[in-house]
Amino acid sequence: MISLIQQKVRGSFRYRKWQNKVIKRDKKCQKCRDNIMSYLMAHHIKNFAQYLHLRFITKNGTTFCRPCHKQFHKEYGYTNNTYKQVREFVLMEKKS
Repeated sequence: MISLIQQKVRGSFRYRKWQNKVIKRDKKCQKCRDNIMSYLMAHHIKNFAQYLHLRFITKNGTTFCRPCHKQFHKEYGYTNNTYKQVREFVLMEKKS
């Protein structure tokens, strides 16, 4: 469950600026390579809640489209996410 503080941070100008920088850098989903801007989302490589000092660091972000972002969290959950998980997910073959 997302805390009120986390909701406030995620709605902030600074957070939106971080998202835009990550998406602008990557230009497409790092999993399926989709580049429809309205479907792209910035994803924290190291967990948002646990790594407070990395929340707004562009290097701690990667870009997924909405379906791939949803699939990532279905596979790996919402806590304790790591670079290794992101890398494994990006390289993983799509399930039929």
